[in-house]
Amino acid sequence: MDLEKPLPSLQDADALQFWQAAKEHRLALQWCSTCKSFLYPPGPACALCGAIDIVYKDIGREVTGSLYSYIITHRAFVPGFATNVPYVVALAEINEACNMKLLANLINCAPEKVRIGMQLRMVWEDRTPEVTLPQWEPL
Repeated sequence: MDLEKPLPSLQDADALQFWQAAKEHRLALQWCSTCKSFLYPPGPACALCGAIDIVYKDIGREVTGSLYSYIITHRAFVPGFATNVPYVVALAEINEACNMKLLANLINCAPEKVRIGMQLRMVWEDRTPEVTLPQWEPL
């Protein structure tokens, strides 16, 4: 029996533009017009200053970053990931969005090769016709 991995909800109005851009293999992030900060994950207000003056900014298709932190998962807490263990979940600082970090899987890299500071690029995993996920891979 093939167990599927969970998918994000497309019913969250605050995140809808993020997922619509991802479907087009683009990164779009919320931006607080009050404190001039990128926001992730998407929400109804700025997590830093509480302002509701939030807009989306297009970061683009060519997104790079440096590995800020990571974990190597050796146990599948969700059955759909059982065939992927061990896998790396990476927090990368996005070069094109100052001080913004985004969490995604690190693919095409053996866990023993992962190093803090390594340079990454965002790639896109088309999971369904409606859902595309951002992923990281080494440059």
